Amino acid sequence: MEFEVLDSKEVWWETTNEYELRFDDGEIKQYRVAENPKGTDFFVLTNDGWEELEDGDEYDDAFYEAWSEGGLG
Repeated sequence: MEFEVLDSKEVWWETTNEYELRFDDGEIKQYRVAENPKGTDFFVLTNDGWEELEDGDEYDDAFYEAWSEGGLG
């Protein structure tokens, strides 16, 4: 059977990037940034699993600021 493609388009996308950072005091933390058309969510790995970033936490704030400014490779 033959056919003709009339249209093809992406209708949904979702990505999750993971970062492992060593801060200047030696602390190592893992972060995830999950993005889709509805928005962006930020997570940090804790002893209880992946949790949303805590506003006011110096590590989380430093990560978020670097990500916002495009400072993560």
